[in-house]
Amino acid sequence: LKSLLWYRGFSRQLDGAGTEASCIEAAEVSNFFGVHAFVLAHTTHKMITTYCSDLVPIYVTDTHRSDCIKNDECDFDPEAVFHRGKIDPQMHNVPQSLWLTQSDGERTALRCLVELDKGEVQLDCKAMA
Repeated sequence: LKSLLWYRGFSRQLDGAGTEASCIEAAEVSNFFGVHAFVLAHTTHKMITTYCSDLVPIYVTDTHRSDCIKNDECDFDPEAVFHRGKIDPQMHNVPQSLWLTQSDGERTALRCLVELDKGEVQLDCKAMA
């Protein structure tokens, strides 16, 4: 483990995210810090992605648009329209939020898509596997 702040082995597939070795290492870190899940960013995925669900879930949440690096701007423009009227839950690289709750030992993870259009907000949340 290189560093807790700059380590991508839990979030980037090229660095081993989701492999058995990475999941075991994540479980060891989880036990050390007494946490029950990881929520990570700064490694782009098309949709919120989950790794290591069996040991300690790792939610990778960075889903900014695919051209942001080329344009040197990775924040979403609140004026941008992504879904064109109705939220498309299969659309990649669109604004998404993770809604994570835990009660009585039961964890629920929802992937929420949002659309802002002319002052109106649409929200569509679906359970993650």
